Amino acid sequence: MSDEVQLLHRLRQGDEAAWAHVFPFLWAVARRAAATPLAALPASEVDDVAAETLSRVATRAASTASLTHLRALTATIAFRQAISLARRKSAAKRTQPPTDHPESPSAEPAGPLERLDEVELCELLALLAEALAALDPETRSFLWDKHLIGLSYRELADKYHKPVGTIAARVARGLAKVRNSLRQSPHLLQELTAFLR
Repeated sequence: MSDEVQLLHRLRQGDEAAWAHVFPFLWAVARRAAATPLAALPASEVDDVAAETLSRVATRAASTASLTHLRALTATIAFRQAISLARRKSAAKRTQPPTDHPESPSAEPAGPLERLDEVELCELLALLAEALAALDPETRSFLWDKHLIGLSYRELADKYHKPVGTIAARVARGLAKVRNSLRQSPHLLQELTAFLR
């Protein structure tokens, strides 16, 4: 078996060492594709798109035929996500009413937790606590800050004094572990996945 075939097999099995080996390469591919001039995203959003891309690629590794296909898949997903984000931002600007008082501060957008009522929030937090119990404390903090507080990958990197790529990889791996632990309850996994996107 060639080295590429062995590496691809290990990636399909979720081998962390194999993912750590290809992560720098795929991270660069995802960032380059997300930084397309067509989307004109700031660096922090490019990092967010790249990290989300790698988390999606990790779930699709089993369907890839080669590392070249994995690279192409990464570039395609990152490009499409960047364009989609730019379109959503543009649409949001068009739907906002013009302000007569530019000096008045605009209202902060609601975070994911602010959209839930108290009962839903309590249920979600209990489910997340169970799913996150298997993670190390630092990864748990990254996931909490990214998905519940709403920090970008750049903000997480600044807060924890770690490279953006490290943060993104740990978040992606943490989410994969949470998903794997939730596979026993597909309905719950579907609800949490929808909430965390």
